[in-house]
Amino acid sequence: MPCEPQYAVTAPGARTWQIVQTVLDGLALAERAEAQVMVVGLDSARREASGAAMNIELPLDPVLLQDAQANPTASFTYLPCSIEDFKQMGQGKWPELLSEAPAAIVATGSAQPYATAALYARHVQRPLWVDVFGDPLAELQSRAELFPERKDENDSLYYHTWKLLMEALVQGDVFSSLSSRQRYALIGHLGVAGRLNRSTRCYEFVHPIPYGVFPVTAPPMPEPRDHAYFVVMWCGSFNTWMDVDTLAYGVIKAWQKNRRLRLLIAGGACVGYNELSFQRFSEIVRRENASEAVRVVEWQPFGELNRLYAEADVGLSIDRLTYEAMLGSRTRLIHFLLAGKPVISTTPTELAEDLEREGLLFPFRMGDPDHLAEVLLYAGERRAELSELGRRGREYVLTRYHGRVLGASLIEWLGNPSFAPDKRGPRYALDPENPLTNYWQLALDHVRTF
Repeated sequence: MPCEPQYAVTAPGARTWQIVQTVLDGLALAERAEAQVMVVGLDSARREASGAAMNIELPLDPVLLQDAQANPTASFTYLPCSIEDFKQMGQGKWPELLSEAPAAIVATGSAQPYATAALYARHVQRPLWVDVFGDPLAELQSRAELFPERKDENDSLYYHTWKLLMEALVQGDVFSSLSSRQRYALIGHLGVAGRLNRSTRCYEFVHPIPYGVFPVTAPPMPEPRDHAYFVVMWCGSFNTWMDVDTLAYGVIKAWQKNRRLRLLIAGGACVGYNELSFQRFSEIVRRENASEAVRVVEWQPFGELNRLYAEADVGLSIDRLTYEAMLGSRTRLIHFLLAGKPVISTTPTELAEDLEREGLLFPFRMGDPDHLAEVLLYAGERRAELSELGRRGREYVLTRYHGRVLGASLIEWLGNPSFAPDKRGPRYALDPENPLTNYWQLALDHVRTF
């Protein structure tokens, strides 16, 4: 999570930190003076610490809680777990620290934590909020498009993810999405799962919570560094949704006309998931003899990113047309603007559309390297204007994408966590006469192996 600056932070970790802060903020606003929050994190990077609670230094007390205009004493425990730990939990082997049932459970990050939280919520009979951070099935579709020859692997991943997501759809009491578009997709998923039934008429199952930040824990805007180049920065992974060819050829075409243009890459391949995209990008750069234009520093600890942001003039984000992009978001856009860097980007996401309306983003057409090159050159000619635009962008993000504003629905629910209307019978079970939920529960009982 961003509160752990010694580690590289990916989008699920950034989202987890947003939701953790929202929970703490909500408890503070509700004046829960003795609030206890435990975060069970899927953290493969620290398997050696797995199963042992950790006290990590967090900028929460008193800064965050004072910002909430309250002064409760909130204890915060972090239990880092490997994927094996999550599998064990999925089989009903819960850590000792989870033996005492909490007041409510919140799941976020990815499909595996959704499923584990759903099984735990059913085990302890407590209300469950599931934050579905982008559409996991649409993301797998974008991966399958890149690897059509890996049919068995793609099918296995899709089936595995569907099982995990279905656990959450059947068990969850309330959900959040990353965009308003994804809200409707998630309502559709809930309909297939049998949750749109006579008991849930007019019940607001899904609340959109876009990606956002809390100003008190946002990193400071770095002081820009003087240099002779116009530096465009790519930060994060070369994921399955990005357009490698348009990025490579767009940057190269612009560099051929302005030899002072440089592309700074902090990140790169998604090891074990998608290494093809970064490999293809590197091959194109080498083939076009443009290695001079590109600097790669690979994945960096979160604490180092501000130093790298200071070297950049603008940020860059590029999508190809996928359902993942239409339904999801781009956390890197928020972080570029927090660093005072305007962004050059495609605009398939709701977030990008909003930033374009506000004049904080230089848009270019998807799949058009010539247009990307044109926009890169246009921004380079206006380098002197970018600092002021960047300051305005940071102010806008800290206001419009303030975590407390975005998470108001979750904060309200935390004041009185409750079960969904179709789970208010004995043991908070679903209606035994509902054929769809009964079918899926039987199916999940049959295939429940993680």
